[in-house]
Amino acid sequence: MIDKLNLSETTSQAERQRRYIFFYTCAGYMAGIVWSFFTDAAPRTAFYHSINALHLGLLLVLMLLFLSEKTTTHKLMALFLVVTQAEISFEMIYEAVEKAPGANLVILGNMVLLALLLMISIASYYRIIPYLLGGASIATYALCTYLAAEIFPFDFLPGYTIAFIGLGAAGARMNRTIRDISVENNAYRTERQSMLELFRMDTDQLTEFIHLARQKELTMEQTETLLELLDAETRQKLTDAITENIRAKTIELAQLEEKIPGLTPAEKEVCICILKGKTLAQTVKELGKSPSNITNVRSRIRRKLRLEHDEDLQSSLEIIVYGK
Repeated sequence: MIDKLNLSETTSQAERQRRYIFFYTCAGYMAGIVWSFFTDAAPRTAFYHSINALHLGLLLVLMLLFLSEKTTTHKLMALFLVVTQAEISFEMIYEAVEKAPGANLVILGNMVLLALLLMISIASYYRIIPYLLGGASIATYALCTYLAAEIFPFDFLPGYTIAFIGLGAAGARMNRTIRDISVENNAYRTERQSMLELFRMDTDQLTEFIHLARQKELTMEQTETLLELLDAETRQKLTDAITENIRAKTIELAQLEEKIPGLTPAEKEVCICILKGKTLAQTVKELGKSPSNITNVRSRIRRKLRLEHDEDLQSSLEIIVYGK
């Protein structure tokens, strides 16, 4: 039966959760209805037999649609919640109208079932349905207190209203958080898959590659291990990119030495970052220096260029080096 759930082919975490909840909740509810026919779990009257038989038939249809995969679990779960809410609410109103002995116990017991149904809708990652169920539950209870005022006190209504509203709000917040986490996880999986395809590695190889690449000073053996993790084509592309980067940086350094003589190596590195349009934070990260260090170097460069306070350092460098 677990194979019937077809969980392995479900890509959405929300859909997987709904499939589990729908199958076990619907099956459990049908078993409970069948049990009520042979026990005193429900009053043995024509009304209860009829409404439970109708409810059982509808749930059976939903279960057959689920197993045959004729429609989505999202729709089936929503139908289950709406049908069950309607059946429970109808029972409560019937008891309030009939004012039979024990009606208040039936109504209070059914409010517990409605609260459980609300929690199931929250756990199924619905956004609007929990509010609809909560509002319908409060309205049903208010109607019952009006219809059966002489045997059913109004005192519980404010408490139930606060509880259902609070439960709905907390559930909505939880679902927003779960959706945010799901978006982040999907972005992470996409990025990881792109990295695997780019470097043509499996997950373990990529993990080891990143671990080695993060180290600032690699030994020769670690460098060789790092390169061996790449296939020949990727290794060649990486070598070409590094060579091109070194060539470009050498040209930029030569231009700086020609146009602005007297710069220290640290000042030249910062000038290159400025010419590339990098921010202070990006320069700090690329050069591995502290923000105060980079700021001091920038100040020295400005003094050597004899810039005024209102003159932009990047624009001035571009004019001097590139003639822009």
